[in-house]
Amino acid sequence: MLANTTKLFYSPTGLSANTSYTFFVRSKDTSGVESSNSNQITVATHAAPTVINVTASPYSAKGDGSTLNTSAIQNGINACPSGGTVLIPSGTFKSGALFLKSNMTLEVDGTLKGSDSISDYPYTSMRLTYYPNANYMGLVNAYTTSYGSLSNIRIVGSGTIDGGTYSSGSLTTLGTAETNAKGDTARGDLITVKGVNGLFLGGGLNVVHPAEHSIFVSYSNNLTVSGLNVSTYGIHNADGIDLATSDAGYVFNSTFDTGDDCINFNAGTSAPGVTENRPINNFRVFNVTTKRGHGGVVFGSFTAGWIKNVLVESSTR
Repeated sequence: MLANTTKLFYSPTGLSANTSYTFFVRSKDTSGVESSNSNQITVATHAAPTVINVTASPYSAKGDGSTLNTSAIQNGINACPSGGTVLIPSGTFKSGALFLKSNMTLEVDGTLKGSDSISDYPYTSMRLTYYPNANYMGLVNAYTTSYGSLSNIRIVGSGTIDGGTYSSGSLTTLGTAETNAKGDTARGDLITVKGVNGLFLGGGLNVVHPAEHSIFVSYSNNLTVSGLNVSTYGIHNADGIDLATSDAGYVFNSTFDTGDDCINFNAGTSAPGVTENRPINNFRVFNVTTKRGHGGVVFGSFTAGWIKNVLVESSTR
């Protein structure tokens, strides 16, 4: 990865809801002479969202680290209006698989901790269409087989999405149970994204202890990852983020310290990948820090559908 760590992004703060703002940039040459303004762009912030706090009635989730809150949190997601936010506040909220819907934000400011029981995760995840093997669903799922029927989903917060119990060794408790039940390749990803148009992931969010990969994205487009911190070192196959058969996205301002690849691009393998012939295309990675992973930004080894138009710059390893 390139050693140049020039900052290539700017995050405005203190903005008001439902307000228009105009932005432009200027540059300076080596002697300090400043340019004129660039072309301007005017954008508007969204209206203040309706916030569903999962601890409030009628959801009444308990952040005690032991109560199983799957139904309570899912009911909050189901009730969330378009443009709304489901809030996981301070505390540790144990849960099984959760399923997001379009036009919503999941904000995790406490800890969303996965159950260690395989019965809390359906064995129905098909990452890539032409492959016969299933995986267990993740703790957080934005998942559809009708591509494009999910859109505008945000997974953010200052807290942690935690896949469950891990002390030492190569697998979490859940990962071991899933391996014993269905085999090593059946383990579930902590965050599973399939068929989504418009996803934002990060905003200070921490991701730890996946059963297998931390985040797996397939058949999706218009992806932005910023402010994501993934720490999975020591866990077998615990990639930071896998981007597969998807189009158009940015990964920046994030840190990956992983048990396998930090950022992985793939496009299918062997005959199924050739049959599908769907590339990973139009991604830019910049201002990321990768630490102990097998590779910082990795291309393949699944390349049968082609990897195209990927730029990696101003990052450190």
